[in-house]
Amino acid sequence: MTNTFQHTAHFYDIDQHPAHNDDIPFYLHQASQFGSPILELGCGTGRIAIPLAQEGFSVYGLDLSQEMLSIFEQKRQNLPHEAYERITIAQKAMTDFSLGTTFQLILIPFHSFQALPSDEAARNCLNCIYDHLDEDGAFILNVSHLGDGFAEYWQTGLETQESIEFLEDGQFVTRYTILQELDQRQRLMTFDNLYRVSGMETEAEEYRDRLQVRYYGEDDLRHLLNEAGFEITNEMGWYDGTPVSDGDEFIFVCRKKGEKTN
Repeated sequence: MTNTFQHTAHFYDIDQHPAHNDDIPFYLHQASQFGSPILELGCGTGRIAIPLAQEGFSVYGLDLSQEMLSIFEQKRQNLPHEAYERITIAQKAMTDFSLGTTFQLILIPFHSFQALPSDEAARNCLNCIYDHLDEDGAFILNVSHLGDGFAEYWQTGLETQESIEFLEDGQFVTRYTILQELDQRQRLMTFDNLYRVSGMETEAEEYRDRLQVRYYGEDDLRHLLNEAGFEITNEMGWYDGTPVSDGDEFIFVCRKKGEKTN
C-alpha cells in the first residue's frame, strides 16, 4: 500500500493541523542555522518547501504522489521568479533515490517517514539520507508520538470527525478518520481518510483514501538512527522545544557520527 492521496490530495492544504501553524517557523529557523541546499522528503504540496524558498533557500523536494506534486507545481508557477527558481521537485520514493549531490539540511517533516511499512524500508531511506547529507549538515526527522496504550482503544470501523473547514462558495469540508486494521506485530495502522463536501443546497460528496501508517516507540527510532550512522544532537516533543518525553511529537535533529553500525 502506498499513501499517494490519489482522491484527496486537493483537500490537503485546507485541512489544517496544529503542526501547520508551528512547524514552518521551526524549519525556517533550522534552515537559517544550517543553510542550503535543502532536501525535503515527502514534500507534498509544498507547504514547507515554498516558505523556505521564499526566504531565500534552495529546496529540492521529493514525493511519491503525483497528485500532491501536481498541486505543488501549480503553486510554484504562481511564485515570484526568484522563489520559483530556488525549487526543484521530482516524483521519487524516499527509499531509493540518487541525486548526484549532497545537502546541508535534509527534512522529513510531518510524519512522512511513517508511510514506510517496515524496518527494511526505513533503513533504505536512512541510508539514502546518509549518502546525500553533507559532512557538516543536519537531518531532521519528525514522527508522531502516540504514547503507550493507544492500541487498547482501537476499534475497527470507528469513525471520528477530525476537522471542518468552510469554503468561499458556502460549502464546507469535513474530514473523518475511519479505523480499519491494526497490526501490532508490524506496528502498522490502516485507516481511511474520508472527506465529505456539503452545502446548504447540495448533496454531500465523499472523497476517500485508505492510508497505512507505521508507528514507532522512542527506542525504535533511536536504534534505527544509530545503526544508520546518525547521532541525535537535539530532540524535542514539540516545535517550541517541549521535552521529548512530554510532547505529541518526536522531533530529532541528527548529524552524521561518521560510522554506521549496520
